[in-house]
Amino acid sequence: VDDLKKVSLTSLDARLAFQKQPALTFASSGTINADTQDTDLQAKLELLLPRLASLLGNPNLKISSGTVQFDGHITQQNKTPGQTKNPVFDRAVTGTLKLASMTGQFAEYRFDRFEAAADCDLAVKNQLAEIRKLNATLRQAGQPGGGMDVSGNWNLAKNSGDITLKVTDLNQNTLRSFLAS
Repeated sequence: VDDLKKVSLTSLDARLAFQKQPALTFASSGTINADTQDTDLQAKLELLLPRLASLLGNPNLKISSGTVQFDGHITQQNKTPGQTKNPVFDRAVTGTLKLASMTGQFAEYRFDRFEAAADCDLAVKNQLAEIRKLNATLRQAGQPGGGMDVSGNWNLAKNSGDITLKVTDLNQNTLRSFLAS
C-alpha cells in the first residue's frame, strides 16, 4: 500500500464453504488505485455447483457434479480522475468462462456432463457496452453439441443496441437437455 491510495495486490485468496465443504474459491492479483479508481486485476473464480445448488434450496434444482470457472483480466480506467462526482470509466473483462461436467436436473431439464466453454472480450465505455468477442462451444456427455459466436453493442443510456448471434452445428447433444422428452 502506497499512501493508502495505491494497492499492489500480490495475492488474494478467498474461499466460501457450506457445511464444511468448499463452494467457491476466488484468487486475484493486480493493482488498485483508490485515488483515481483505476483497477487492473487478474482473477480466477471457481464455483462448485452441487454446493451452490444446496445453498439455493430450490427443490427443482438437483446437481450432483459440475463447476463454473472464470480465468481472466479485469480493468477499469477513470477517464476523469479529477472529477469526484459522476466519474467516467472505461471497463473491460477478457478471459475464459467454463461450465464443466455439470450433471443434474432443473425441473424436467436433465444434464449429463453438460459443458460450455467461452472466450470473451467485453467492454463498457461511454455508456456503450460492447461484446467484442464471445465464442462458445457446447458439449453433452462428451459429445460435441455446437457453438455460438456473439458480438455487438448495447447503449446503456438508451437501452437499445445491436447484437449478432451466430449458432453453428447446434445438435441433439445440446438440445436434448433443453427440450421436453
